[in-house]
Amino acid sequence: FINCLEQNLPLTESLSKLKQAMGKELKSWLHYIKSWPLYIEEKDFIALHGGLLPGEHPNQSSKQHLLNIRYWNKKDHCPSNDPKHSPWHTLYKGTKTVIYAHWAKQGLKIKQNSIGLDTGCVYGGKLTGLWWPEKKIVQVPRQNTKNLKSINK
Repeated sequence: FINCLEQNLPLTESLSKLKQAMGKELKSWLHYIKSWPLYIEEKDFIALHGGLLPGEHPNQSSKQHLLNIRYWNKKDHCPSNDPKHSPWHTLYKGTKTVIYAHWAKQGLKIKQNSIGLDTGCVYGGKLTGLWWPEKKIVQVPRQNTKNLKSINK
């Protein structure tokens, strides 16, 4: 959303509605959203949107990688969009659990040291959350958004 606005790219219907709902407060909302951290690190977990480059701490990674990485090309040692390459989380060797999203097609993915929570709520799937430190998964069905009120009302 932010990239589309900053680069004057076309907005999807849902992003156009979001922009309209933000109204006169759009700049304020964007400033607030941009202030959010790219990752949260605690004693025993790291939470982020996309993922990690193998062997890197999040503070060594670019914003683009933290938000979007899915696959890793081992041969060329670089991120990839090709599903023939390894998912980044299969190469993660850290001791902290990495909690991530941005992979609805993969669905809920629970491993020893990573948990993927994206279960496609925006596409009609469930909204998935995680109670920490119990590592308890909680899911609720998507609400019918046609009945939800605008954020301005």
